[in-house]
Amino acid sequence: MKFIQVEHNSVSPYISQLYDKDPLRFKTGFSMEYCREIAKRYPGFEFECWRPERTARSLYTWYDEEDKITHRVFPSTFLRYNFEYSPGLIRAVKEIRDSQQTFLWFHGNYNWHSYWLAPTLKVIPSIAQSHAGFPARIMLKNSPHRFVRYLYLVSMLMEKWAFPQYPHVFAISNEEKKYLQHNYRLERVSFSPMGVDFNKFSPTEKDKARRACGISNTDKTILYVGRFSPAKGIEYLIQALPIIASQYPEVRLFLAGSGPLEASLRSLVQQLGCEARVSFIGYCPNNQLPDWYRAADVTVMPSLLEWFGKVAVESMACGTPAVVTNRGGPPDIVREFECGVLVPTKDPAAIARAVMDVFSNAVNTRPNIERARAAFDWDVRLEQAMSLFGKMVK
Repeated sequence: MKFIQVEHNSVSPYISQLYDKDPLRFKTGFSMEYCREIAKRYPGFEFECWRPERTARSLYTWYDEEDKITHRVFPSTFLRYNFEYSPGLIRAVKEIRDSQQTFLWFHGNYNWHSYWLAPTLKVIPSIAQSHAGFPARIMLKNSPHRFVRYLYLVSMLMEKWAFPQYPHVFAISNEEKKYLQHNYRLERVSFSPMGVDFNKFSPTEKDKARRACGISNTDKTILYVGRFSPAKGIEYLIQALPIIASQYPEVRLFLAGSGPLEASLRSLVQQLGCEARVSFIGYCPNNQLPDWYRAADVTVMPSLLEWFGKVAVESMACGTPAVVTNRGGPPDIVREFECGVLVPTKDPAAIARAVMDVFSNAVNTRPNIERARAAFDWDVRLEQAMSLFGKMVK
């Protein structure tokens, strides 16, 4: 049996926000993470990761010896996110349509690839997995591009045609599941967010973690993890810092990540006179993230829209509460962990109040990790998918 994960968009337009800098040998995307986790649990399969890439001039194939995964990168035409087309990728998927010996997990359903492949996916054991994409209706409303935005009218029609043909859709949040059910009359849709390894992201002694990260035990510590991009709302967290410092002068903010906004964020920190309180620690390798979560008093995710919120799950799995914006998937996370604080978007004062409530123990700061494990652990997530694939081939 073969298991193919398909990523729906090029990575090169976003390479400045990513750790891997080679778009042809990129291996840290969502679909690759799914593939690695499945490979650990189901070693009897043959595994491949496929994706389009606008910088590829011909089919580029390479084998990852460490993960035992074959990667196939197909040339594509990329206009912008949501508008990409790769004839080679589409042909390759169509070539396996008569095979009942292949499971296909298509990651990202708001793109021209997934629309055109809907009739083919209908006859293959396949799942269309959302990954925090944006439906055409939302992109039409919010796009700043005066003329390109009207292409979303075409995409809206294609979504209505394509989505009902998918064998099954995994929505990354309950909010998205309701959206798909309401707008596309979908019945074959389930809530299925990304998984997290609860054995790796787990609580331990905070003092030990702080020593590993070089943080003083006397500091009140806030952590941000993620890309430095406009949708992440990091500036509102930084603007909240002087408010917090007025009550907690020992507060420190650690920003783990990189991206195109780094220079402007550094400038904002300087304007607010917070240089001594803010540390830009750069990209944090996955094996070091647990200690950073454990060392922090609170993790803040100030995104303008976060369809899931993996950072919040990882933080609370390590025992550290999270302050997250009330858009998309975070309410699911807060509910399952019975912890965390929801705040409005673009509201530094609300972020400051929530962080100070965590510092003062005015809110619950002990996540219910066992309950959350039943919703977000990789074992649970992949068992759900494999059970569904098994029903498709019977």
